[in-house]
Amino acid sequence: MSNTASMIKCWFVVRHPSTTHPGTYRYQRIWLNAPGASDGGMLTMHPPAMGDTLFLADQTTGVAGSYRVIARDWSPNEYGSSNWPLGESLPKQPALLQLLLETAEGFFQNEEPSDEDQGGSAA
Repeated sequence: MSNTASMIKCWFVVRHPSTTHPGTYRYQRIWLNAPGASDGGMLTMHPPAMGDTLFLADQTTGVAGSYRVIARDWSPNEYGSSNWPLGESLPKQPALLQLLLETAEGFFQNEEPSDEDQGGSAA
């Protein structure tokens, strides 16, 4: 494996409101098909920020959609651990970031109809 010290391993979890227990949630992990991520995560140098909208496709279910990041949970490497041995200047493994998502309408929302949608012509 290449040096991933500057990379972040991201995992994505979608929060769905429960249909049977009001006020509670159901959580579903999204499994991505990304290079170097046989565990369904994604390696990146630039993880999504709070409020970012993402389009993701789950490789196990085939379900795809737009999601918004609503929380981030970091698990950094600790110096002296097996992921970052004493005496090493960089960790052996990337830091982990779990991102909590909610479904989103997508990038374009409440777009007004165009002339073509109205049956008119663009002049």
